[in-house]
Amino acid sequence: MLATPATLIALIRAVAYGWRQGQIAQNAQEISDLGKQLYERMKTLAEHISAVGSGLEKANTAYNSAVGSMEARVLPAARRFKDLGATCGAELPLIRPIENTPRTLTAPETTEDSK
Repeated sequence: MLATPATLIALIRAVAYGWRQGQIAQNAQEISDLGKQLYERMKTLAEHISAVGSGLEKANTAYNSAVGSMEARVLPAARRFKDLGATCGAELPLIRPIENTPRTLTAPETTEDSK
């Protein structure tokens, strides 16, 4: 098959265009796969963050319960020791309840309503 320089250049351009389109399609597929992977990883991370928040809330509740028990049951008995002069003179350290609560996730993707 004989080809002139003009047809040869046109044929080379057509082949190059085809290769570029194939590369673009391959890149688009890889981007789609990476997007799906990233979404799954974000979902897993959101589940972990939610579990950490629940754990912090439970720990906060347990700490506040322990402080309440100490104030109501232990410290009155310790004060009686002090009133009777049976202490070493050092004061008990002040323990305060923790009033902060963990921030909840409010993004639509992380709430039950979005499912």
